[in-house]
Amino acid sequence: MSPDFDPGILDGVPAEFAACLREPAFSVENATFCIWRRYGDRAWQVGPVQFLPDHLDPDGSEFLLSPLDGRPETTGRGPRTTTIAR
Repeated sequence: MSPDFDPGILDGVPAEFAACLREPAFSVENATFCIWRRYGDRAWQVGPVQFLPDHLDPDGSEFLLSPLDGRPETTGRGPRTTTIAR
């Protein structure tokens, strides 16, 4: 796959997820980052993309994924109970 963005973003995507790269619901050509995690992986994985060393968050992934840190207090949303009136 040779997209018009940073080389390497999609290069390491495992075969198990290859169909996702062709899914019309996803605009992979507009991707700035790609992460994946298989059941047996101990951590999230990324492709071998190379960024300039002087950029702290060159693809925006740190900012965009920061609410997904596993701590409900980050988003201010803890467990909630919803009651549906009948």
